[in-house]
Formats: sequence, structure tokens, C-alpha cells
Amino acid sequence: SGNVWFTDPIYGFLEKNRCADCVDAKEGSYLDNKCHDEGARVKGVYCWNKNTRNVELVTAFHRRPNGLALTPDESSLWVADSTIGCPSWTKYDVVTKEDGSTTLGPCAKQVITPAILGTVLGTTEQGTSLLGVE
Repeated sequence: SGNVWFTDPIYGFLEKNRCADCVDAKEGSYLDNKCHDEGARVKGVYCWNKNTRNVELVTAFHRRPNGLALTPDESSLWVADSTIGCPSWTKYDVVTKEDGSTTLGPCAKQVITPAILGTVLGTTEQGTSLLGVE
């Protein structure tokens, strides 16, 4: 279709030696604060439409969107979310609007996580497997 899909993660603004998913009782989420203070204010998935030359935020659902894959027929878009402890791939339908531009359907069609795949992300000190749903 010629449209360009992209994510806008906040990683370039983060301090390299600090856990991005840290949450402080007074300051809140470090990742969210950096996004608000220095980033685009939204960690999202966007689509640039070649006909309208407009950029549209198509979903702000994901905490750490960091990669995309279109199906060969361009009917579905997979969004990688690299949230620490709960990474995922989420599938959306790609829909065409009346003006000919494309966007995502209103809800996810499928979500794949390490727990669904049975993948072990690590173990606790007691030897319990961590699957990303703890």
C-alpha cells in the first residue's frame, strides 16, 4: 500500500544504568515520566499514509512497543511489546477507512506471550520457572 508503520519507543531518552520499569511511590513510573517529560508523551504505534501524508497514532495500548511485522497480504499487523517480564506479540486487523487511509481494527485479534508458548524466561532463587505472567 506504500504506507509506513512505525513504533515510537522512549529508549533513547532513558538513563542507561537505570531500570526503565522502576516505579517509585512518590515519583511514579520512571518510563512513563520520561515519556511525558522528554518524549512524544505517548508510546505508540503510528501509520504514515502515503496518500494523505498524515501520521496517525493507531494504538497507544502497548507499554513498550518496539517492532512491527505485517503479514504478506498486509491484512494484519503484529506489534512487539518488550515490556520487561511480560514481552508479547499482539495481532491487529489492518482496516481501510473511507478516505482510503489505513488504521488498526478496534481490538487485538491475538496475543502471544512466553507463557502461552510455554517459554521459560528465567527462574527464581527457589528454582521456580518464570513465564512472564507472575
